[in-house]
Amino acid sequence: MKILVPIKLSLDTSQIKFDESTGEPIYEAIPKKISDADKCAIEEALKIKDKYQGAVTVVTIGSTKDHYRMLRDAYAMGVDEAYLIKYDSPEYIPANQVANIIKSFFEKHGPYDVILMGQWSNDTHSSSLQGMLSSLLNYPLMPNVDKLDFDGTFFIGSSNMEDGTYTFKAKPPLIISVSTEANLPRIPTLKDILRAKKMPINELNISDYIESIGKLDIVKVSRYVVERLRNIIKIESEDDVAKAIDMIVNVLKGEGLI
Repeated sequence: MKILVPIKLSLDTSQIKFDESTGEPIYEAIPKKISDADKCAIEEALKIKDKYQGAVTVVTIGSTKDHYRMLRDAYAMGVDEAYLIKYDSPEYIPANQVANIIKSFFEKHGPYDVILMGQWSNDTHSSSLQGMLSSLLNYPLMPNVDKLDFDGTFFIGSSNMEDGTYTFKAKPPLIISVSTEANLPRIPTLKDILRAKKMPINELNISDYIESIGKLDIVKVSRYVVERLRNIIKIESEDDVAKAIDMIVNVLKGEGLI
């Protein structure tokens, strides 16, 4: 079985620092890594490979040292091939054009039996790419999977949503997007990391995969601030619990809450 995993270099949102005067992120101080859900997608692909054999390919768009490092991290996990479609500003490519680039890659290097991908990236959470790719390739989509099983013929995925748990069942070819609840990605050994440094990263020209690229401008990103809606009221009554309760009730009545 041939499995394709598109991955993205994203900001580590757990380590964002903000400029106190402007409220905007200090981008140069934010580490970058494989998006968490994409890493879970790699893990699911490797689990299938370990049990049923096959090959796992990862592809990303970019040109920085971090992109190369990310692909070597994927090699260390156990993937078989890594492709870098070179472009200097991948973060500004609209999602629909990213979908077209992956479609073109699929047609040139595939076909693949399954496309496994993260449900969202750490820094955008749009969850739009998999639907666009499903439409372009005319592949069925199994979305937002929290648990995935494969019996050699069918994929069975479950997705926990607000109104219940959805269970999907489908044969390849298909597209599956997984959440960060799907698994705990493996940690490479030192031997795996050293091996990954020797693996080839296949460099591709983006012009071979799309004719022209539009640009999505990011106008502003700022820290979300929760305004305090009510004053903090401190009630002191020492050991007189009944008096404290009366005071709390009066405060709540004054606020119109009871």
